[in-house]
Amino acid sequence: MYKDKIKKLIKQSPLKIDTEIQLTGRPPTMANSEFLTNKEQGDWAEQVVYKAINEFSDLYFAVKYGRSDSIAAGDKDFAKFYMEYKDELNIIGKRPDLLIYKTDDFPDRNVNIEDDEHVKKAIAALEVRSSSFLVERYSAFMDKRQQEAINKCVAIRDKIL
Repeated sequence: MYKDKIKKLIKQSPLKIDTEIQLTGRPPTMANSEFLTNKEQGDWAEQVVYKAINEFSDLYFAVKYGRSDSIAAGDKDFAKFYMEYKDELNIIGKRPDLLIYKTDDFPDRNVNIEDDEHVKKAIAALEVRSSSFLVERYSAFMDKRQQEAINKCVAIRDKIL
């Protein structure tokens, strides 16, 4: 089963990965504008990737796999949705946004994402994020990388002189 394969890969990882994380707590009562903006950007980015694969590849196609519910904190049924989703995350983890299949495996592109045998045939799983969602992290990484390069150049210069 693919879950067992993932657990085996996690055990082989040099990183310490806690597979027993459990989400707790109550649902939020309102969503702030930053959260809503990031969600909309993420949804847009996912749609761009989905369409690009499905419109420009004859060999592969994408199927939406992750949750695509668009219910906001404060909506009537949000608390119920939130608690059910939290339970799902604790049981199976987060589903990737898209699964990628070979067209040869499903010529009619009719994939049932609730059927484990269909899910197992995916050749890739994608989690899509918009670039602005991680822009601060990327900026910090690049600043650090630039400073390390400058330090190396200075060390080389000092060694030569």
